[in-house]
Amino acid sequence: MDALHRTSRWHRGSTKAVQLTPRDLTILSLLQRYRYASTEHIHAFVGGQKNRLQERLARLYREPNCYVNRPAQQRQYFNANYRPILYELDRNGERALREQGRFDDDAPVTWLNCRRDGRTGFAHAVMVCEALASIELGIRGNTSLRFIGWPEIKGRIPEPARHSKLLHCLRARISRQIKGATQVCDKALAPDAVFGIAYQGHGARFFALECDRDSEPLRRSNLQQTSYTRKLLQYHQVLRERAYHAQWGLPNLLVLSLTTSELHMRKIVALAEEVCGDVRRFFLFKTMPSLGDFAPPEPPTGRLLTEAWLRPGLADFRLDQAMERG
Repeated sequence: MDALHRTSRWHRGSTKAVQLTPRDLTILSLLQRYRYASTEHIHAFVGGQKNRLQERLARLYREPNCYVNRPAQQRQYFNANYRPILYELDRNGERALREQGRFDDDAPVTWLNCRRDGRTGFAHAVMVCEALASIELGIRGNTSLRFIGWPEIKGRIPEPARHSKLLHCLRARISRQIKGATQVCDKALAPDAVFGIAYQGHGARFFALECDRDSEPLRRSNLQQTSYTRKLLQYHQVLRERAYHAQWGLPNLLVLSLTTSELHMRKIVALAEEVCGDVRRFFLFKTMPSLGDFAPPEPPTGRLLTEAWLRPGLADFRLDQAMERG
């Protein structure tokens, strides 16, 4: 508490125990699906009076059972005290969902299992969460579209692969000439997220999302090390061999590449045109500057669904519009 008797937003403090309401359980379920969600995004999903929601989230954070948490990593932002607060599900929140029969063991996807420590991992996870939230919020406002989450996609995966530890990965053996020598890599490809959109009367499209905050090198001299070149080579192989169908049972796959600056996006596009050749039409590119360092957060909208994505060599593409089969 400061000199004006205001409680710090980072201090749990102590309040009376709360009786969880159906709305509280909806919030906890949302935080199970989205590892991190800001007050703004939670409000966009659950509605109601925003100030009442903020007060309730504070109660859920400060009450003895601590149903939600405010991740400490967000305090590393230079303007942390003025940004919308980010929340995550606390262990007691998970327990409450289990007791109510509302915990879904199949809900988390690979991006929910990001490292809990380290600013880079945290910032990247927030970017993935907010990108998916933007798309899902847009779909919620369009009755002709339906969001297809990981649990439904998992149901398409053939047995026994459905129980594999590499369930969220795609196998892709790649090779490349680097400094006169052929290097080979067998590492699995793990997208940041996988989801689908069902278009009324037009089937469904499925997407692998890749988020980059300009922190991943474009090229490296060792194919065993992470780089955007290796990632594009892996997707090139997956798309040519239709590994997404063999391993996940999906009829199609587009790759969404989201980064934080126009300059970096253009570099990735040029790299994709060099590396991917005949399958480059399956790659879509866009920027989300609000998720870069020092950038103010943008209000939650469905703009990643309704705004055009760049598609090299072809017309731009909007995710809310059904696309020709390819």
